[in-house]
Amino acid sequence: MNRRRNIFCIWADFVKKEKNAVNIIGAIARQNLRMEVFSRIRQVARERFLEANAERICSNLFSMLKHHSLGQLFAKWRVRSYTDAVREMTYRQEELEDTKLKHRHEREVMEAHKQAKAAKIIRQKKQREVANAWINTTKVLKSLRVKEETL
Repeated sequence: MNRRRNIFCIWADFVKKEKNAVNIIGAIARQNLRMEVFSRIRQVARERFLEANAERICSNLFSMLKHHSLGQLFAKWRVRSYTDAVREMTYRQEELEDTKLKHRHEREVMEAHKQAKAAKIIRQKKQREVANAWINTTKVLKSLRVKEETL
C-alpha cells in the first residue's frame, strides 16, 4: 500500500508540475500577445498622429493654393492616403487573427501532448500492476509446489 501511495504521490507531483508549466507558458503567451497588441496600438496611434499632422500641413498648403491646380491632386492624395491607412489597418487585423490562431494551435498541441503523456503513464501503471500480479502468482505457485514436495 505504501508503494502505491508513493507512486500516486509522485504522479500527483508530476501532474502539478506539468500543470504549472502549462500555466506559465500560457501566461507568457498572453503577456507576449498583450505586448504585441499594445505595440500595435502605439503604432496605429503614431500613424494616426502622423497622418493627422500631414493632413493639417497639407490643408494649410491647400488653403494657400486654393485656386490653383493643386486642389485635384490633393484630393487624390487624400483618397490614396485613406485607402493605404485602411489597407494597413486590415493587414494588422489579419496579422492579429493569425497570431491568435497560432497561439490557439500551440495550446492544442500542448494539450494533446499532455494527454498522450498521461495515457502512456496510465498504460505503464497497468503493465506494472499486471507484472506485480504475475510475480505474486508465481510466488504462490512456488510456495504450493514447495508445500507439496515437503508433504
